[in-house]
Amino acid sequence: MLARRNLLLPALLGLFVLIVYLFTFPNDIQGNGDTWLRFETTQSIVDNGTVYYSEFGTPTWTDKRVVPGVGHKLYSIYDPGQIVAMIPFYVVGKFVAHHFTHDYVWTPRYIAFTVDDFFGAMLAIVFFLLGLRLGYSRRISAMLTLIYAFATVAWPDAESYLEHTQVTFFLALAALFAIVFVQEGLQR
Repeated sequence: MLARRNLLLPALLGLFVLIVYLFTFPNDIQGNGDTWLRFETTQSIVDNGTVYYSEFGTPTWTDKRVVPGVGHKLYSIYDPGQIVAMIPFYVVGKFVAHHFTHDYVWTPRYIAFTVDDFFGAMLAIVFFLLGLRLGYSRRISAMLTLIYAFATVAWPDAESYLEHTQVTFFLALAALFAIVFVQEGLQR
């Protein structure tokens, strides 16, 4: 019972942040060429099993962000982080498109582009746990988490379709693990 109680507040904070982030999700998903190219690479991996652009008409942009590679195929210059993170969201988007919306173009894109909203919610949970580890009470940690989630650059970053939220999540998670190791590792 105690373990459930300890998990309830961070879970509710994460859920609240996710709902607000999803509710404020931008409608213009074409405005960011970087994420668009990452999405097209994700689409190519899932649909064709390749990391190069294999669909007709892709990539949408053919500037310095796309380079010719092996076999004169076109490859994105981006690291695989956001591309791989989008894969499960793209698959869910295809499932939703097939069974509900029948829109195979925009539904997978919208759902894949929510990846940062989910990372933002997980980041809020990690931020709350960091507060607890640093000695703040549950109430203060929750308040600091809400301030972080809604009164800093965290919110716009989660809505920007760029990888900043994912990078921040993993850096905060690494900091949390380091603090846990120092606090508990020295006690053993």
